[in-house]
Amino acid sequence: MTGKMSPQFEPKNIFQIFLKKDYVYLILFFFMSTFFVYFIIYPNLKQLILAGIKLDELKEINKQSDLAINKIITIQANIEKLRNDFDFFDRLIFKKPAINKFLSDVESSLLANNLKLSKLYINDIDLISKNNQEVPILITLKGEVTGSFKDFYRFIKEVHQQTRLKEFELFEIERENESTDASSLKIKFELKTNYL
Repeated sequence: MTGKMSPQFEPKNIFQIFLKKDYVYLILFFFMSTFFVYFIIYPNLKQLILAGIKLDELKEINKQSDLAINKIITIQANIEKLRNDFDFFDRLIFKKPAINKFLSDVESSLLANNLKLSKLYINDIDLISKNNQEVPILITLKGEVTGSFKDFYRFIKEVHQQTRLKEFELFEIERENESTDASSLKIKFELKTNYL
């Protein structure tokens, strides 16, 4: 063997071999690859990216749901702690008007604080209709007393310390004309309470 290449492996021959070959299989391979990439891999990648975005959204919704559930659990725990105090709440807002009890509490507080009762009357109370909505119904008590301001202030404090919730709405304070005592005042007041 000399330094010459055999005629079948010469570069010209290799190039000519490729020129003479049929490239139908190669074209079909590229066409199939393109079809596979475009119609199979691309939709799957698209779905994978959308699933990742959905997963992030679901994680955020899950965090918000966890916060809401934790708040509900906290509220439920607080209600369980306060369950024994529901009797106390019933004493604050009565289920029935209990006007006699309301009047007797106010009257005893007036007498205990040396206030002289001139007028006492109840306004705007509906004893006939039924309250189906569990909305508190308002009872308004209007009164007029005579006495000193210190006595009236003690009366206010005593009324607020009683178990039934009461709220003073209106005060009108005037000097009493007939009285010789300089500290004697005529005081009109409006006291409100609720029942269910």
